[in-house]
Amino acid sequence: MNQFRICASGTLAALSVTILVTLAAWLARPSQAEDKPKAEDEVSVWMKKKTQYSHQVFDGLATGDFEKIREGAERLRVFNRVETFARGRTSSYRRQLENFDDASEEIVRQATARNLEGATLAFTQMTYACVNCHKQLRQP
Repeated sequence: MNQFRICASGTLAALSVTILVTLAAWLARPSQAEDKPKAEDEVSVWMKKKTQYSHQVFDGLATGDFEKIREGAERLRVFNRVETFARGRTSSYRRQLENFDDASEEIVRQATARNLEGATLAFTQMTYACVNCHKQLRQP
């Protein structure tokens, strides 16, 4: 019975990731009227979700809600992996995405340990990774 639960939860996780990848690819695709998507449109699709989850983490930090912090950071990690797969064009861009993933993973660890200061520091590191990544996106 326990093996079935583990197998079912693993299958559910894999299915969830597949659905998320499909949804992200669908959202990032150009409309039929456009030949090529605008870079700012691509960024806005990714950024709307990442900003939403970042706000969830920040809200959790401000209120001391460790579950909200952990949940938001885990969602950021999943979405970041999808973005790495879909948009990881250059090694320097991928490196920034990896830095973001490392910081969001640390947020999850610190939230699980109920360490507000550690989670706040990791959130600051994640924010730094965001800024560096966007500097690269703005470069021609």
